[in-house]
Order: sequence, then structure tokens, then C-alpha cells
Amino acid sequence: MKKITNSGILIREQNIILGLSLPLVALLLACSAVGLLDRGIYQSSTLNWMTQTVVQDGVNLFLIAPVLVVAALYSFQGVKFAYLMWGGTVSYLVYTFLIYCFSVPFNILFLPYCLVLGLSSFSLFWFVTTQARTPVVTKLESKFILRASGIYFIIISVLFYVLWLREIIPAALSNEIPDTLTESGLLTNPVQAIDLSIFLPVVFVAGVMAIKAKPLAAILIPVILIFFILMDVTIAALTIVLRQNGLGGSLLIPLAMGILAFFSFTLLIAFVRSTRDELSS
Repeated sequence: MKKITNSGILIREQNIILGLSLPLVALLLACSAVGLLDRGIYQSSTLNWMTQTVVQDGVNLFLIAPVLVVAALYSFQGVKFAYLMWGGTVSYLVYTFLIYCFSVPFNILFLPYCLVLGLSSFSLFWFVTTQARTPVVTKLESKFILRASGIYFIIISVLFYVLWLREIIPAALSNEIPDTLTESGLLTNPVQAIDLSIFLPVVFVAGVMAIKAKPLAAILIPVILIFFILMDVTIAALTIVLRQNGLGGSLLIPLAMGILAFFSFTLLIAFVRSTRDELSS
């Protein structure tokens, strides 16, 4: 893919992305390294939640940080697809560090957690406003990709709503604590809170916009697909490690996540091919 034409605002956007990414990567590496090397900072957590947190540290260090570096560097060089890759990765960081800030017991990394959450949140806000004004992809001609992505997003959002509500509603009606909270030792499930209130509605609306071929769908589709891929890999890794440590988890979960990641990646490749001319202009 070729570089974006070096007009003034695009150069400025490239510089902003690099300026935001450098401290994000440094903080992400520092938090992950400390979490992996000093398990004592998670000592007040249950074994289940400590294991999940340590695995997340590993994913951040060996997957998310490298992806963010690649996206930032190529964005700085003016590669259009890298902008979208960067937006999806930053979205993942917002989601993940909401959990760190509100559900990981207080430790020496609390301030760095807040810094990552703040930087990634402002980065995502900047990305959304910038792409709303001057999108790197202005239209998506392929009706198949629009419809397939739209249906996929709607199905995923509905399925996860059903999955979470099947646990929440019976527990709420019987005034009991769900087993997952007993195992993790948390007061509430942060994943459910983020999904039910923010993430799943966004995915559902994006699906409707894609089916209706709204212009913004051309930006939302690749960003959400990149988020899906990163999150599917994370969930698969978490489940495998939990199971290896005798802390529960079905082998069907990593299998399902693998299938979803593969489908998301296939759709992403199809998107890139269908927008090749615009991405390379």
C-alpha cells in the first residue's frame, strides 16, 4: 500500500498518532513487564483473577504492544490501512484498561493504568472525530462485505447479550451472586458491564449502519474486526491458561474464539481487497 498524499493535515495526523503511541507503548510495556515479573502486586486477588490478569499482561506485552508499534509506525509513514489498525488497537486498550482500573485490586501500577486508560481514551476520541471529518476510506462498494459484516456484527451483539443476560437475570431475580463472580472474587463483572452498556450497542449499531451502507460503516467495519481479532485471541489464551491451572474453562471456548477470529480476519482481508484502490491512493 502506498503512502497518503502528504497534505498538511495528514502530516499533522501522522505526527499526532506517533506522539500518542510512543507513551502508550512505553506504559504498556512497563505495566506488562512489572505484572509478569512481580506477581506480588496481585496477591490480594483470587487465584482465578490473578491468573487472568497475568495472562492479560502477557497478551499486552507479546501481542498488543507489537501490533500498536506496527500500526503507529506505518501510520506515521502514511499507510492508510494502518490508521484503521491503530484505531482498532486503541479501542482494545480502552476496553482492557477500563477493567484494569476498576477491577484489578489497587497496586503500584494504578497510576500507570490510569495513564494508559486516559491516553487510549483520548486517542480513540481523536481517531473517531478525525475519521468522521476526513475518513481514509470514504465508501465501500462491495455490498457483500457490507451485508456480511452487518449481519455478523448484529449476530455477535445479540449472542453476547443473550449469553450475559442468561447469567445475570436468574442471579438478580434470586438475589444470588453468579458463580463467575465467586470464582474471580470481584464485586461485579467488568466485561459484562462494558459489553452491556457500551460495546455491544456500538457493535449492533455498526451492524445496522453496514447493512444500510452508511458512509461511516467503511471505517467502523475494519476497526471493529481488528478489535474482534485481538479480543478473540485474548479470550482463547485466558481460557486455555485457566484450564491448564485447574481453574475451569471449557475447551469449546478457545475453539469458538478461533473460529470467530478466523472469520473476522477473512472479512478484514476481503475489506482490504475491496478498498485496495482507495487504500493505495
